Amino acid sequence: MLQAGIDKTCQALSSFKALLETFHITNISAFATTALRNISNSAMVIAQIMQKTGVSVTVLSGTEETALDLFGATHAMQTQNGLLLDIGGASTELVLYENGRIVNSVSLSIGSLNAYEQYVQYLLPNKKEQKMIKNAVLAELVQITDFALRPQTFICGVGGGIGEPGGINLFF
Repeated sequence: MLQAGIDKTCQALSSFKALLETFHITNISAFATTALRNISNSAMVIAQIMQKTGVSVTVLSGTEETALDLFGATHAMQTQNGLLLDIGGASTELVLYENGRIVNSVSLSIGSLNAYEQYVQYLLPNKKEQKMIKNAVLAELVQITDFALRPQTFICGVGGGIGEPGGINLFF
């Protein structure tokens, strides 16, 4: 992560911290996912965030992220079986669950932001760029060999990539 990104992150966390403190919430920590998990200077970024904001950061493993995705997305729903789709900026998680428990999960190394940065030249993707993104996603999906969906599987989508223009609008 570049210093400008670290500074922007610290600024955002400081603003959230100040807001929480107005409600007398003082024990503040943050969780990070793929964006910090997969960068080479993760430890340095976390140290700077702590030093500049006083907010401790825990980087979640893919397994922890998946479990929290499932809990957050399904705890109030009537269905206990389905597929959870979490399209983030740097990765996409697929979680197959039955009776409220994870049966299988996989993390794909493609998300909305890295696909955009890799394939889109201008503001909106043209037809060729859309096809390249689609092919990249399909290339990730065909590598999944042990992920069988039943007919009529309930699909729940979470994450920023679900509701973005051109994204999938399934369930919020």
